[in-house]
Amino acid sequence: MKAVVARGKGGPDVLELQEVPDPQPADDELLVRVEAAGINHIDLTWRAGGGIEFPAILGVDAAGRIEPTGERVLVTGTRGTYAELVAAKKDNVFPIPDELDATAAAALESRTRRPGGRSSIWAD
Repeated sequence: MKAVVARGKGGPDVLELQEVPDPQPADDELLVRVEAAGINHIDLTWRAGGGIEFPAILGVDAAGRIEPTGERVLVTGTRGTYAELVAAKKDNVFPIPDELDATAAAALESRTRRPGGRSSIWAD
């Protein structure tokens, strides 16, 4: 699969599109084909060299479809979303309402999650 990999700390010039192995989801994870990835402050912090080892696939939020079911979902709090595929803990995957497109869903930050795994946009 293709992924945007940060080769080291720095600006956008350290990002490179590379071919990397597909993630292999564990029993408590789902494989999601990414349609849109969110860009968050943590990505900038990591690229500045804070708390990450390089090379690294950045990103923590994305919208996409579960493989192989095709269910539309939001992935939050999952490192490595600047890629075609991401393995995400089931607790970090939420269905996307039909009226919300993938780009808008990916723009929702991890901070929208509530304790217990429920996202505030789907709150009763």
